This record gives sequence, C-alpha cells and structure tokens, in this order.
Amino acid sequence: MTELILCLGALILGPFLYQLSSAKEKTYALFDGFVLMAVGGLVLLEILPRSISALGVTAVPFAIFGFLFPLFLEHRLDSLPGNPGLLGNYKAGFWYDHSQYTDFTTVGPGQTPASSRGNWGIYGQFDQVLVRFGGNGSIRGLGITASVLVSPDQSVSQMPFFGNAAVVVRGLLPPRPRDVLGFGVVYGHFSTDLQDSQRRQQQVDPALGVQEHEIALELNWKFLLLEGAIFVQPDLQYILQPGGIGQIPDAFVAGLQAGVNF
Repeated sequence: MTELILCLGALILGPFLYQLSSAKEKTYALFDGFVLMAVGGLVLLEILPRSISALGVTAVPFAIFGFLFPLFLEHRLDSLPGNPGLLGNYKAGFWYDHSQYTDFTTVGPGQTPASSRGNWGIYGQFDQVLVRFGGNGSIRGLGITASVLVSPDQSVSQMPFFGNAAVVVRGLLPPRPRDVLGFGVVYGHFSTDLQDSQRRQQQVDPALGVQEHEIALELNWKFLLLEGAIFVQPDLQYILQPGGIGQIPDAFVAGLQAGVNF
C-alpha cells in the first residue's frame, strides 16, 4: 500500500515538477539527469539481470533495441531547423576473434576441458549532449554516454554481457569551462555456462565461488591546467561484488591520474 501511495504521489507531482524545472535550464538538467540515472540503474541492476535469468541471452537484443531506439527517435525529432545544435554520436559494430577458447560446458572434476576456435559479439555505443550551458559557441553542457557489448555464445564467453552508462558535465563551474565531471555505472554479467562449470567444481572444492555479476560505480573530475597541457583527475570507485563471487566484501577505491599533453 505504501508503494502504491508513493507511486501515485510521484505521478501527481510529475507535471508540476516538469513545469517548475522547464522554466530554468539548470534545474531541468538536474531533474533530467536524476531520472536518467534512476531509471538506468533500475534497468541495469534489476530488470535486465532478471530478464537474462528468465530468458537467457534472448533478452539482450530486445534490451538493446529498447534502449537505443527511443534515443535515436528523440535525436531525429530534434534535428529540426532552429534546434539547439546538440551534438551526438551513435555507433554499432560487430567483432570476431579466431583465437582458441575454453569450452565451459566441458569443464568439471576429472575432465580435460575441450576448446573451440572463434568467438563473436556485437556492440553499440553513443554519446549525446542534452543541455548546453551558455550560447551556441559554448563548450559547457551536460550529456550522457553509454555502451553495450554482447557475446551471445556463453560456452566460450566469460562475460557475455557488459554495459555502462554515465552522466557527464563539462564546465560545471563557469570559470573552468573545460573541466569534466562524470558519474557512471558499469555492469558485467558472467556466463551461465561458466557458472555451471564452477558449480560442478564445487563438488570437489566447496570453497570455490560461482561468478554471477559485478558492478562498479565511479565518480571522477578531470581538471585541465595550462590550457589543457596538464590534467589532474581524482577518481572514486565503489565495487559491488568484486570478482562476481560475493565472497569478497564490497570495495571502495580512490585514485588520482595525471598527465601531460604535448
């Protein structure tokens, strides 16, 4: 009952929040980014894993289509005279590797694993500016980016599904228009055939874990100095289920990257 009341409240408040946010560009961008990350997190962390568990890799092409088609449609509808000139890049591709791969379906206690040659997959990626801060000549703005990699043959693909999504802001502080702040989510799902082979090996070694999925949350801020000649980028990460097994506690990682552009 509580969930129903909250959903109805959100439904009623939605139009008012939209009217309030659309009056101010930055407020609208804040709501837009929040909704994107909330829905994206729900899909990546809850809906997609359950769909793959229920339907197998058959669910993946439908997930990709459902994710990319609305973005493509919105991008096409915005390509009209007088549009704000919001840049976007969309790519898709196919890969094949002729190397030898271990066949996970043949891995087990007392067995010599077989191997097969070749593996393949498809991928898609995009980046899209959603809001520009300043006039048409400004490089400041808010955008999103995401990519998906699918290797359908789970007998040889250790991680048949890998995806990430991020919200990126360039020039959050007006005096520093080239600095980039980003927050992203990375998700990887391990092969069900690999999991089955690990369960078979647990019969001999019960301490052996079964790899299911791994999630990483990352926040970083890239500072450009001396007109871009030098950059410094602090980075914070939180790893959920490191290694995909669940035997290792979640980990917090802090790092710092620096570089020089010649």
